Amino acid sequence: MNMFGIPYFDKIGHFGMYAVWTFLFFRALSSGVRMTLRKAFWMTLITGIVAGVALEYGQYFMAQGRSFELADMAANALGALIGSELGYFYFLRKRR
Repeated sequence: MNMFGIPYFDKIGHFGMYAVWTFLFFRALSSGVRMTLRKAFWMTLITGIVAGVALEYGQYFMAQGRSFELADMAANALGALIGSELGYFYFLRKRR
């Protein structure tokens, strides 16, 4: 999709939304006393990737004008990875 003259604008949106969502999810998980940063990282990353894949497959079966795209799954997963990593390094530094 080409929006505002930017090719693949929707992929940038998918990436950004998943990066922000997983960062905030990481923050929520890591604020618990019993949750290590490493465990929060993996739980956040896996949850983000599974949610991104599941939502794309859900669109495949919807008849409301939504479309299934592997590139959206990749953008979601990459956003989840970056958001989880940013959360990990941010809170690692904050805990020191």
